Amino acid sequence: MTIDEFNDKFKEECGILGVFLGKKENVETQVYSGLLALQHRGQESCGISYRDNNEIKNIKKMGLVDNLFEGLKINTNLLIGHVRYSTWGESNIKNTQPLFSNNISLAHNGTLTNGDHIKENLMKKGIKFSTDTDSEVILKVFEEEGIKGIYNRIRGSYGVVIMKDDELIAMRDPLGIRPVCLGKIEDGYIVASESCAIEAMGGSFIRDLMAGEVIKIDENGVSVIRRGSKSINTCAFEYIYFAREDSKIDGISVGEIRTQLGKILGKEDFSNDHMVMGVPDTGTLPALGYAYESNLKYEPGILRNKYVGRTFICPNNRKNKVNDKFFILKDRIREKDLIVVDDSLVRGTTSKELIKKLKKAGANRIHYRVASPIIRCKCDLGINMKNENIIGHFKQIEEIREEIGADTLKYISTEDLISILGKNICTLCFTNK
Repeated sequence: MTIDEFNDKFKEECGILGVFLGKKENVETQVYSGLLALQHRGQESCGISYRDNNEIKNIKKMGLVDNLFEGLKINTNLLIGHVRYSTWGESNIKNTQPLFSNNISLAHNGTLTNGDHIKENLMKKGIKFSTDTDSEVILKVFEEEGIKGIYNRIRGSYGVVIMKDDELIAMRDPLGIRPVCLGKIEDGYIVASESCAIEAMGGSFIRDLMAGEVIKIDENGVSVIRRGSKSINTCAFEYIYFAREDSKIDGISVGEIRTQLGKILGKEDFSNDHMVMGVPDTGTLPALGYAYESNLKYEPGILRNKYVGRTFICPNNRKNKVNDKFFILKDRIREKDLIVVDDSLVRGTTSKELIKKLKKAGANRIHYRVASPIIRCKCDLGINMKNENIIGHFKQIEEIREEIGADTLKYISTEDLISILGKNICTLCFTNK
């Protein structure tokens, strides 16, 4: 996981998809819908691998899913797909997934903590790598040592789909940090990062894979080839920011969690002339929850430009980024006291520019509310970032408030987050333990 420079959020979320059918069918429409449902998890590049008689065809494109499927026809019974945010390795076509080697195709969501070490050892043995991604480390270990090698050697977070021979294999890391779920479609099965992809393809959700579980899907159906554990430590940010609101992860509704987080924040006593609004898009449901709990009016005063691209954004001018990304309904917020609800706060740079923009538009006081605990440190389970990039690592809440220019600032507590999600979540970046 890295930091998304454009949104000032953690950036981890690739998306994986796998399809196995009882017979060959034209699947381009369904697969398009499935990958499109995962588009929020990765917008830099995308790709598919599918079996075409006795060979595997691998098609990859930079950009969005639309670019991949333009004019594409797919007749197959076995396919995997991927949407990517680059967390390890540059954003280019070489590193785009699925990866292919020796008639095996693999797609991966997550980040390895010992990928460099394993890669170095494999290269000493003469094994060659063609990409800069840690995902290829998983592929090479699988080629050399199979599934057992992956679980014995690899550390970090991973949800993986593999296409080998006439089989579809899906696996989840031993801690269950990254989600993988299984669904049924009319003549086969689907595996995906999120349940929303299964539903988008017209399938029905069966279950989440357990932590450390591996399943195989072939002509005989679904079989468990490595048993998992019910002790799961799903990354809390899947619920806070990464996943789509209509998904369920480990039996928990993402949208409902975000609303509940807002309700916890809303246990405050503000006068009725205050206006509640969310920072779109993932701040919207927490803001609605806040408004419901506090009995204050919700107004969408901050809107997001849906047509902002990423390719030509100047990397060093965050002010222009915020101006391009958000626009303010000035007549709605002028001379108003605002309660602005955001899903998380990493560096604080985007929040700072947004608050400046709101005050310039005429807002009075701005009470900034964050629907996650304060982020205190990097995560050693797969976040490729430094503590110096996290404002909560070296500043206390009052110092952060002053830095971003809010009149007041409040976060969800880690205890409140656990109270609604349960203990089966990873909170390392909040607690450093």
